[in-house]
Amino acid sequence: MQIDLSHTVPPYCDLILTRDCFIHLSYRNIISILSNYKKAKIKFLLVSTNTYDTRINTDVDGFFIQGRMVNLQRFPFYFKRPIELINEGCTEDDGIYADKSLGLWKLSELSLYKAKFNIHLLYIVNLPNRMAEKVRNFYHRMKIFSKF
Repeated sequence: MQIDLSHTVPPYCDLILTRDCFIHLSYRNIISILSNYKKAKIKFLLVSTNTYDTRINTDVDGFFIQGRMVNLQRFPFYFKRPIELINEGCTEDDGIYADKSLGLWKLSELSLYKAKFNIHLLYIVNLPNRMAEKVRNFYHRMKIFSKF
């Protein structure tokens, strides 16, 4: 079966593996896919994520053939700690991807509200990631958005 996950709700399954996919996609496409997974009522997500705290996620327009590192626990996603984290032991490019891992999350426990807000903020005001994070933190402190 071949489907466009950003526009199609996949069939139900207990676990979906999304390996080395999000590194090529824009934040909007990533959120669309995650939303479709939730609509399909998929129980668990096993997905590529980087884990170093020093990683700063960057967005891309549409599709980025080369890929980049994505840490799902950092801005703009802020996923909580995964149930399980499997380091892939990647030695590519002299070990700069040594933190490349597969994270296991229960989809029903992932809230996409914060990520959607952060992504909209980036697109609306077109700020670099660090500045947008500061603005989001300001809004959060002001309690403007209660769903966080």
